[in-house]
Amino acid sequence: MAKTKVQKQQALILLEKRLKGAKSTVFATFTRMSISDQEALRMSLKEAGVFFSVFKKTLLEKVLKDMNVSESGIEEWEGNLGVATSDDEIAPAKVFVKSLKAYDGLKVRLGMLDGRIIMDAEIKELASLPSREELMSQLLGVISAPITQFAVVLEANPRNVISVLSQIKKE
Repeated sequence: MAKTKVQKQQALILLEKRLKGAKSTVFATFTRMSISDQEALRMSLKEAGVFFSVFKKTLLEKVLKDMNVSESGIEEWEGNLGVATSDDEIAPAKVFVKSLKAYDGLKVRLGMLDGRIIMDAEIKELASLPSREELMSQLLGVISAPITQFAVVLEANPRNVISVLSQIKKE
């Protein structure tokens, strides 16, 4: 059933709000994907905190034109067009790049990072970056390493004294 003009207008407003409010966006097309594969992709995006929806190319072109983004080339893309938006800079890219290996018909076309257009190669680079939580744990490891090593050095002297005394006792 075709959408009414009011429904299309609401979809435009929703899409524009999502694109303007998101820190990162990934546009992908998918063809020859089964419904179960599409649902699995949606679930993995949802688990990562990514909003995903399928839009008509004409609606997306209209919104991007309103946002002064003209270099998209959407009219040449084949297949259904999915838009993934998130407040996390890396999450959509990570999920899509991971899913590229699992689904043949999925293609990452382009993305937006803080309002700037990024191409598929940059999306793949972005996906290889560690997440914020991974970076925080690495930082904590680096900060705690000298303290841990200092504690080991302080324990070494009493341990050595005890070892010498036990050797003397054995003799």
